[in-house]
Amino acid sequence: MENLNTSGHGDFTTIPLEIKKWNWGAFWLTWIWGISNRSYIALLAFLPIANLVVPFYLGAKGNELAWSNKQWIDMEDFKTTQRKWARAGWTFAIILTIIIGLKLHNNYKTYKFNVSITNQTLIEIRKNHEVSELMGEHYKVMDSGRSAVSIDFGIGGKFFIITIQGKDGYMLVHADLDDKDNIKSITVSPFGSDRTIQVK
Repeated sequence: MENLNTSGHGDFTTIPLEIKKWNWGAFWLTWIWGISNRSYIALLAFLPIANLVVPFYLGAKGNELAWSNKQWIDMEDFKTTQRKWARAGWTFAIILTIIIGLKLHNNYKTYKFNVSITNQTLIEIRKNHEVSELMGEHYKVMDSGRSAVSIDFGIGGKFFIITIQGKDGYMLVHADLDDKDNIKSITVSPFGSDRTIQVK
């Protein structure tokens, strides 16, 4: 079978039918693949909105772009190189998936921790008559489980803070935690007041 090397002639390049296939390296690695394969349209991946389309365009047209824009020794050279890009692309995709998965898992654990400590704290402060009066029946925990704060200074100084909107205004709730994240003590400080209520 005749195997003419028509690569590297830009718009005048004849594209062999055998390379009109999906290119996983171009899909996953976009601009990195594009620079190496002289297909600079891949740099559009840096633009908002376009970055959603570019990977799919490169996946579908990557082989044709690479064959047109770069001179290859022969077809085997081209295919070998693109297979290497495909392996690199899938490796990148797998590593990225693992990183995202770990990040989501850690975020979920943090969220569950915040919700758990918030609920424990609410149970404790509702037992205090003075705080319960300030809160009223229809209180609101500000961003519970999302922006509630847990800080560990590494010297046993771990604490947890939430803000509550009660019937008489806002109050800051500060809970000290032990090394096992059990609540040791709780203080409540109504905003706009010098009072500090020791709950636990």
